[in-house]
Amino acid sequence: MAVELGKRTIVFESANALENFYYSVVDFLKKNGLSVMKVLDTYNFSPRSQEWSFMTTKYTEQVRSANEILSAIGTIIRGLTAMKRDYQRVKECLDYYDKTKKDPDEIVLKGIWRDFVDSKTGPASLAQLARSDLQFFTIMDWFLKIKDAKSIDELPTNDRIKNILKRKFREYQVWKSHWKETLLELKEIMEERIKASYETINMYKKWVEPILRNVKAVTMQVEPISPELISIGGSVYAQVRLVAYKYYDEKKGKAFLPNPKDPKKKEEIEYVPVLTIDFTLRGTSPKGFMKTTMEIKPIVYPIDEFKKRIEEWKKDPIDEWIKRLMLNYEFSPEGVKEKEKKEESEFEKFKKSFNETIEKIREFRKNISEKFGGKKVKKFGVLDKLKKEISSLATDLYETVTKEFGMYHW
Repeated sequence: MAVELGKRTIVFESANALENFYYSVVDFLKKNGLSVMKVLDTYNFSPRSQEWSFMTTKYTEQVRSANEILSAIGTIIRGLTAMKRDYQRVKECLDYYDKTKKDPDEIVLKGIWRDFVDSKTGPASLAQLARSDLQFFTIMDWFLKIKDAKSIDELPTNDRIKNILKRKFREYQVWKSHWKETLLELKEIMEERIKASYETINMYKKWVEPILRNVKAVTMQVEPISPELISIGGSVYAQVRLVAYKYYDEKKGKAFLPNPKDPKKKEEIEYVPVLTIDFTLRGTSPKGFMKTTMEIKPIVYPIDEFKKRIEEWKKDPIDEWIKRLMLNYEFSPEGVKEKEKKEESEFEKFKKSFNETIEKIREFRKNISEKFGGKKVKKFGVLDKLKKEISSLATDLYETVTKEFGMYHW
């Protein structure tokens, strides 16, 4: 469980906002080897303040810009959906060749030509002729039955139908001789268009992300029942929280304490020293009374609890929202996709084998370490040392800020 080590409070009254010492605090933390995160940054103005009108105008501008780009993305996605349907149909048609490794059955090709080519010729199409006059009722069946131009003359029907069948069969033969080549060209063109659409969406996503962040930044934190703001005055209220920690390695997910005698050697520890700094600004606008309160809290977290906390602190709601809102994958043609799957499969096998080897090495080192006494540093002396160090840093920060800016403190 986390151990809190008291609290230091500083109050600064001035017509200026908190920027003049906020960055001094950030610089102090970084100079002392702490990693710094901002985990809270909210503000609000009462409706009668000058800033309220200015910020609502900025908010409206940013929302309008975001809407324009999001609308453009929506238009592209709708077009992309239609292209994907057409692309799927082209691939299905090519499968008649690729799946059987030979030309598809004649009756299949005739059906495709009849449904997607001849049907667009209007009243002269076979389908229209078969429906419009009883004399042509059987023309569709005759067309599907004939194998070549000579067989048309042998059909037990009149010359008028035979002449139409000869013309339609000739059109079909010309179409058939070019159809596969056309499909391949069309597939390539559609792949390029679909890929370009994905790239355009990704480009728009990059454009809209900073705008959405600006929308969030200029959005006032509305708290109707908060006593910090009153509508009759020009009130200002803001909160900022910094979290600064030491010795934690994010890549490894572990904490390491350097050896004073040899800094290159590090011992794994089970605690992380942390400073939380809360800034609260209250005042009137335009520049008048302004009071900033800064609270410094030194805390020592157990490593497991700290890992959960840092994941919460690092969550980016804007990034998650953008991922859910729009397409977040790249288009790859079928052949490339299969190749990528194969390469990914090989990589996964290697990765699994590599991870198993690493786990065996870790288990071996753990056994050796436990056997010869080289366990994790869990001694109470380490915890006491971290408590003392983080408390000392909190005191140094407290004294530095109060001396530099002449603040009230307790």
